[in-house]
Amino acid sequence: TRRGVAVSDEAIRSGLEQAQIPGRFQVLQPNKAGATLVLDGAHNEDGVQTLVQSLEAEWPGKRFTFVVGTSKNHNPEPVLRLLCPITRRVVATAPAFRPTPAADTASVAQELGLAVTVCEPAGHAIAQAYEQAEAGEVVVVTGSLYTVGETPPQLREG
Repeated sequence: TRRGVAVSDEAIRSGLEQAQIPGRFQVLQPNKAGATLVLDGAHNEDGVQTLVQSLEAEWPGKRFTFVVGTSKNHNPEPVLRLLCPITRRVVATAPAFRPTPAADTASVAQELGLAVTVCEPAGHAIAQAYEQAEAGEVVVVTGSLYTVGETPPQLREG
């Protein structure tokens, strides 16, 4: 009201409830095969713990395909370690900007006992994982907002 605009508490609450941040637990419409794509740029332990909690709340008991690409200043080990209990498989990739090499991410995934493949560039890895997903499968793109940003536009449109 300082500048003459009165906004009710209810309007503020409603706005916050409806606010969305692209690339933060952004759930896209299922594709023709019935697979779902989730975009979440989690790149540190706190972000990944929140991602895991959100995935488990939305799809209890499910195991996920993760497309993981991290920036070179973020170690992929904590990300992958936290994802282990809910991982079906990992597609290791790398964002175009300041990447951790996909082979390094894959090596960490293998050390953790995860099924992993390498696919680059990130946009191709995301498209391929999503297009090859089976009905009911959930593909999660994570590790960096740069990786999430490389999601092909046609996939974002459903």
